[in-house]
Amino acid sequence: MISEEDFTGLIACALEMLPMMRQLSTTTLAMIYVQLPRKTIEELNSVLLQYAIKQRLLDPSPPNNMAFHMQLFRYLYPLENNAVVFDRGFRSDLRERISKPDTFHDPSPQREEFMSPNHDEFRLPPSAYWHPNKMSAEQWQKHFKTLKVQVAMVDQNIIEPLELWQLLKGKDFYEQALKGFWLLNVDTGKTAHNWIARNKNLAQEMLETAIKERLGSVEDTTTKEDDVPW
Repeated sequence: MISEEDFTGLIACALEMLPMMRQLSTTTLAMIYVQLPRKTIEELNSVLLQYAIKQRLLDPSPPNNMAFHMQLFRYLYPLENNAVVFDRGFRSDLRERISKPDTFHDPSPQREEFMSPNHDEFRLPPSAYWHPNKMSAEQWQKHFKTLKVQVAMVDQNIIEPLELWQLLKGKDFYEQALKGFWLLNVDTGKTAHNWIARNKNLAQEMLETAIKERLGSVEDTTTKEDDVPW
């Protein structure tokens, strides 16, 4: 857990080290600390914040169009649509990044077309990029078959309270799944599941439309013997 004194002190020192940065008053720094998610205050410490500050100093293209403390969190937490996602916890590779503090680690997420899918049979050699347009008709059939099962399994009676921006993120996640980038089992934050639970009929209609646009038919041509690729 990071104390208010440590947090505000480190932020103030970082601002002094950076050229052309506006200094913040003690009151403003205290307000920033108070407004942080409680979980973030509990899991953050001085070592992590110092690492983030060093990354900001090393960053060749820092995002100067956002609040300074949010710039720092980009080096600690995962990003989605270039926004910090606190509820997922720290980056999965943060320990590895911190082990090389003198090296700049780009916090930006990979572009979707350069991301590896969660379908092992679709992986290409390291020298090649992956994109859904590399999938064959049979692979698309298996992808949609899996989505059908996953959407059907979403329980409409289990709806977690979410804010509007989270639901919109869930819809976007589902739309990307329909485009072939991933399956719903990688939705660890359950944002897509919660959106589908509230819009089950619409989600199924969107799936049928995607199948028709991609395969020309909503008919499932896979057999009962086919394994569903989770």
